[in-house]
Amino acid sequence: MSATGLTPEATMTLRTGRGIVVCVVGRDAPAGPRTAVPEADPAETRLAAGLPAARRTDFLIGRRAAGLALALLGHSGPVLRAANGQPVFPVGVAGSISHCDGYGVCAAAPGDLTVGVDLELEGRVPAAGLRHFATETERAWIAGSRDTAEAAYRTTSVFCAKEAVYKARGGGARHRYLTVELLPRPGGFVMSGPDVSAVAVRRVPGPDAADYVLATAWEVTPR
Repeated sequence: MSATGLTPEATMTLRTGRGIVVCVVGRDAPAGPRTAVPEADPAETRLAAGLPAARRTDFLIGRRAAGLALALLGHSGPVLRAANGQPVFPVGVAGSISHCDGYGVCAAAPGDLTVGVDLELEGRVPAAGLRHFATETERAWIAGSRDTAEAAYRTTSVFCAKEAVYKARGGGARHRYLTVELLPRPGGFVMSGPDVSAVAVRRVPGPDAADYVLATAWEVTPR
């Protein structure tokens, strides 16, 4: 770590509208320059020390992504952990964290929103599991793919988007996945119900010709 508490790291930063910032941090973050990323806050490091070794690295890379996203919004951490495992962001900020294959991802936004983010390796979600998370309409959309590559992308997109919705809703019961129906639109999905405003989805190129799917869901917080 440098004297300023910042370490050059491969990053990718996106802005999805409504003031939402999405930061990807990792060993080789796709299509992104090496940027000065905050090291994890000491309080976050202490939290990580109590986790199993296999989870510690993921926890810290996610917190570093959160630190970068917060800085871009003019805030600072730490991002601690609630009793149910959900990240606790500073007052005035809504946020969500995901990690996959050594990448940490954070979506953060002004506090009038709730947000959820998920990152998945494209093609990792088995088609055999569709009935557990995709509605009949969504399965028909996937079945209409031009080829197996597009079907893999659509399958991953639906799963990833529903994970993001799950997080935006505060981690409610996963069996309710089938009560949420995604309606495809350019750049993502909108919802058939009133709860979540939209889900932005994009393909993220990774190393070794591997592609990832990144989904960010957001909902306006009732006043």
